[in-house]
Amino acid sequence: GAAGSGDAGADDAAGDATDPFPDATEIVIVSVRAVAVTDTTAIVSWYTYVPATSQVDWGVDDAYGSSSTLDAAMVQDHRVAIAGLSPDTEYHYSARSGTPDLGEGRSEDHTFRTLPAGCPTGDAFHVDAAAPAGGDGLAEATAWITPADADWAAIGQGDCLILHEGSYRDGLSVRGSGAEGDPIVVRPSGPVVLLGGISVDEGVHDVEIRGFEVTHDDPAMRGEGIALDGDRITLTECYLHHASGVYSGGAGNLVANNVVWFVEGVALTVAGSDSAIEDNDASHSTCM
Repeated sequence: GAAGSGDAGADDAAGDATDPFPDATEIVIVSVRAVAVTDTTAIVSWYTYVPATSQVDWGVDDAYGSSSTLDAAMVQDHRVAIAGLSPDTEYHYSARSGTPDLGEGRSEDHTFRTLPAGCPTGDAFHVDAAAPAGGDGLAEATAWITPADADWAAIGQGDCLILHEGSYRDGLSVRGSGAEGDPIVVRPSGPVVLLGGISVDEGVHDVEIRGFEVTHDDPAMRGEGIALDGDRITLTECYLHHASGVYSGGAGNLVANNVVWFVEGVALTVAGSDSAIEDNDASHSTCM
């Protein structure tokens, strides 16, 4: 499932002895962002220069009103999952970390918007690991069981492929195209973990992929990453860790607002023309 801040502890431990800020006098919180944003959940990610606790406040305005349970694990890379959110709603949030010696630090106010519950621009097709066999993907009750079952011949411009909450071992391979300005949107409903990576075939175009966690179920291993060989592909708000990195080989692609952490090899590679990497957080990897 979604990784909480405590999951970072094992990887942080080896780095604590070489902390580049041994004389810190206060908690400084940087690289705050929300990733793996779905219609009802999100993961808040941030970094502190010294090991510290993790907690997030959130709400529909900057008065917040809701808080995560304090995670007392002392880590520098922080990941906190929040749930119970409403679809298509803007949320304010702030990260908090502290130590007994330095007290507590708080980030500035940030915002994210949850995904809509359905597909605003076209037809919704569904994948659900808990669905009965033989579904046609046209409703949640008749969802395809795995991403590999999706009938890409039926999914066209403006349509959405919605993966429902769960972990999927086979990869998400995108084989259908949208149109310029009217892409196919591939996204989760509830937290979705992809253990087989994401790929977009060469020749595919105009697809937006957002909100997934991509990892391997054994942190000692590195599984499949993300390979975007199509054109005009957008990858945003994903959380990739303990896997291979992101490779974008098509033209006109955008890789933006993702967290890429502890990956094998190069974290982010863009080889196609007229493509861009914007505002990603890449760490514990060869960055680019």
